[in-house]
Amino acid sequence: VATLPAEQIVADRLAHKFAIAQEKAFLTGNGSGQPLGVFTASANGISTGRDVSTGNTSSAITFDGLTEAQMAVKQQYRGAGSWLLPRDAIKMARKIKTGISSDTTYIDPPLGMCVTTPSDKALVEAFEATPALNATMNLSKMFPERPYYSRPNFLRELEAYYETRRLAQESALATYDAILLVGGSGPIVDMVNNQRVHDLVLGFHAAGRPIGAICYGVAALVFSRDFNERKSILKGKHVTGHCIEYDYHDGTGFMGTDFNMGPPPYCLEHLLSDAVGSEGQYHGNFGKQTSVIVDYPFITARSLQCSHEFGDRFVDVLTKDLKRSGW
Repeated sequence: VATLPAEQIVADRLAHKFAIAQEKAFLTGNGSGQPLGVFTASANGISTGRDVSTGNTSSAITFDGLTEAQMAVKQQYRGAGSWLLPRDAIKMARKIKTGISSDTTYIDPPLGMCVTTPSDKALVEAFEATPALNATMNLSKMFPERPYYSRPNFLRELEAYYETRRLAQESALATYDAILLVGGSGPIVDMVNNQRVHDLVLGFHAAGRPIGAICYGVAALVFSRDFNERKSILKGKHVTGHCIEYDYHDGTGFMGTDFNMGPPPYCLEHLLSDAVGSEGQYHGNFGKQTSVIVDYPFITARSLQCSHEFGDRFVDVLTKDLKRSGW
């Protein structure tokens, strides 16, 4: 009969208790016989003058309040910053409604209709109630930043960049079967011309793995090019994405902010038409309710209106070895 490792159990339990005590001291310690906690107001530490009042309270957290808190941090610190919240605050934040993707009353101006059904709203809210979004990953911690040519040790740094990128790509490929680039206004700002997103896409493209993209997320495929060759990975392919007829004239922005780009900063249809070249084809499918194209390894979709079909084709590629569809 196996005996329990009593010493190890006791050691693990003590380590757990010590860790809890240390965490509490580091956060709320009074500085007397213990650390001065980061949340403890003190002339010897972080004074209350550094506090930012954003409208959030211990009993109510709003999307606008979280945005105010984030924007109060200097730009150079935001990218590497992390949220530190108690369980109750996380629970309140997770219940914040996400806007258009779960708004059954929002009328899409170019379409003249609402594309979010009550069942879509229920699916979004059911997903947000799961812990799936608690395990998000930070690409800036996975992939290196490509050095500037002006760096004094550029050649060695570039060599290190390529090696670190290779390892990051291998790690991502060992963990995931495919990647999916989401759409909306967000990708225009933080995905489309994001070098780390490009490196992730290039890794999956080189390995022949499925790459899905919808709406303005498709634009990231246009910009994902090898740094030396500069050639489009979409050349000769059939793809879809936002066509001119469905582009906003105004109001391209973000819920809960006053950031309005007006129309999109570029015409996605033109970008895609150029990227596929004469051997490929861009399919706008204007007038059709949906537009989803599979030309392996790419699965592309025009907009939110196509999300269900897009998901179905993505699954077909993964489970049924689908190589071509929609053209």
